[in-house]
Amino acid sequence: MTYDLLIKHGTVIDGTGVPGVVADVGVSRGRITAMAPHLEGSAERQIDASGRVVAPGFIDVHTHSDFTLLSAPGADSKVRQGITTEVVGNCGFSPAPVRPETLELLKEYTGFLNPHLAWNWQRLAPLANSGAAAVLCRNNAPLLSLAFKLLHAQVGITMLGRDIGKGLATLSKKILKEDDLSAVQCIELIRAWAATETSLAMAQDKEEKVDGIKDREGCLLAVLQGASWCQTAGDLRSALAQLFAKDSGRVTLATGHRAKGLEWPLVVYLDSFRLPSKWALQAAAAGRPGPLEQEKNLDYVICTRTKHTLVYCNLEDYQ
Repeated sequence: MTYDLLIKHGTVIDGTGVPGVVADVGVSRGRITAMAPHLEGSAERQIDASGRVVAPGFIDVHTHSDFTLLSAPGADSKVRQGITTEVVGNCGFSPAPVRPETLELLKEYTGFLNPHLAWNWQRLAPLANSGAAAVLCRNNAPLLSLAFKLLHAQVGITMLGRDIGKGLATLSKKILKEDDLSAVQCIELIRAWAATETSLAMAQDKEEKVDGIKDREGCLLAVLQGASWCQTAGDLRSALAQLFAKDSGRVTLATGHRAKGLEWPLVVYLDSFRLPSKWALQAAAAGRPGPLEQEKNLDYVICTRTKHTLVYCNLEDYQ
């Protein structure tokens, strides 16, 4: 087999806590594709790592490199220390978004970090406008709420998971049988449906279903309350069809499950507090660790969908 890079004879420390092992590591197209005590094959570049440690890049959890990287994008000083991931936006400030009315205060407060910044931006728009941004969340409801905020701001979106849209449309027909039901009537019926379904799930000891019920309730309410022209049940179904039909937007919105296997230069992790869920924590406390492990894995999936920048934010941050 041919590799782009072949690291030979190094002691591999994989970060899981297990003892290191001497092994060869093959890299192709920027990804580790093979690891074994002895790898056969050729490589464009080969490194003899005998007597050295081969390990994942270190994560620097408290930095202000979001300011310095704008002037020194190579981050040479960090890379030479083995750091490949940085947690930025610390101490309550970051270089974006910038509010014009507080720009001078921000420049004064952060000037020592990088006095050479041009400060000729307000948002992280360059990446978003290139279609290279995604907003990921555990639940669909916050994504739908954000979708309408972005559309109102004339930011095109792509919603992953058209089957979700079809499922919500089918549910709306079950709950809201008449197209001419008013928005107020729709809200009352949706909330009544969610209350009934939640009570049934609890009575049947199926608490794990409650989160899904609440999410579907939140999705339908988000559409009714987010689309200003959504005045009837028929409008609700039309809004769902339009929302999930969009496939050429600048920003992709998806749940963590839908994002598996995908990557973007910029990922916004929306409402990270939703992981782990209350139900998963309760299950773990009751001696069933499976759901909590699954949600930890989902959190890992969301955090690793970015090629470059990961931003944490909550729905309430978007006004």
